[in-house]
Amino acid sequence: MEPIYTLPETALVPVKVQTESMLGLAGNCLSGIERLSALNLTTTHAAIDAYDSHAKAWIAAEDLDAATAVATSATRMAVEGSIGYWKALCEVGFDLQAELNRVIDARSAEFSAGMSGSLEAAARSSPAGVEATLALVKQVLDAADAAYANLHGSLRKLAEAAEAQVCAAAAAALGAVNKVPRLGMGQRAA
Repeated sequence: MEPIYTLPETALVPVKVQTESMLGLAGNCLSGIERLSALNLTTTHAAIDAYDSHAKAWIAAEDLDAATAVATSATRMAVEGSIGYWKALCEVGFDLQAELNRVIDARSAEFSAGMSGSLEAAARSSPAGVEATLALVKQVLDAADAAYANLHGSLRKLAEAAEAQVCAAAAAALGAVNKVPRLGMGQRAA
């Protein structure tokens, strides 16, 4: 039995492109999840190792000064580890955001090009008197593209400012931790 209606190949092209785009985006998201999982495992392993070494040093401490030095060292390492973790976490997030922006930009450009082509094809095959309507639709699409570009540029600047703020805050926190004097065994805080 013959199908009642078959889709022309040109109608399937956008579906194929969209499917490939979404699969690529899903792959990028999975890559980000893998990076987050690796970061969490590495951070957890480092925290357990640090806890182990500090617990052994705490047990081996012979006096209050040695115990204070171990506590100070443990606190410093915990803060530095937390800052490093959050910086790496933000980096993964910013990388995923950049990839998502790239995909959205590409899809937006493809959509605009496809719509322009469709409007031109419609103009060639349409009856007389429709040109004004098609020109109006083209102007609306151009205005929408310009608005999208403006909004996207603003959001990109906002994301860059947020990234800079995160990096600055992390650097400031690390600087504050580094200002705390490091006490060795047998040293007293001034």
